[in-house]
Amino acid sequence: MEKVLLIDSREPLIFAERIAEVCPIPISIEQLDTGDFVCEDICIERKEISDLAASIIDKRLFTQCERMQEQFPDGHYLLIHGKLEDVTVRINPHAIIGAIAKMASLGTRVIWVCFDNEEHLIYLILKILEWNGKLVMIKPKKAKKAEEGEEDPPFFKMV
Repeated sequence: MEKVLLIDSREPLIFAERIAEVCPIPISIEQLDTGDFVCEDICIERKEISDLAASIIDKRLFTQCERMQEQFPDGHYLLIHGKLEDVTVRINPHAIIGAIAKMASLGTRVIWVCFDNEEHLIYLILKILEWNGKLVMIKPKKAKKAEEGEEDPPFFKMV
């Protein structure tokens, strides 16, 4: 059976479009019950920091991580992006840190990055899959400065 990267249909379309440009395996967009990115036995839940805070308040985070642990016992990741000072809901920052520590103590692999650059997040998602043997090597392009009015060059490419 061919490997397929499943992407949750509630993820921003830009993620699927950019991943499709560089991913060496087919992708499928569908509504997933668990996780945002799934490839075989690997599951990645992506959380922007304010969404993480809201999911702590309504206890959704704990349910999501429990489902990931049950369905993907050896390969579930919580990918958090953003800074604590960017949280838009009312919550004590210590509650966020405590919840993250709790998830890690229960076996969820937590990766927290302080950037929101979509290209970098996509690269990180694909690198997680690579680390777990699901993709072939993806090599970053050397960054070059975009001219005024041009888009930034892609952060990575297939080799």
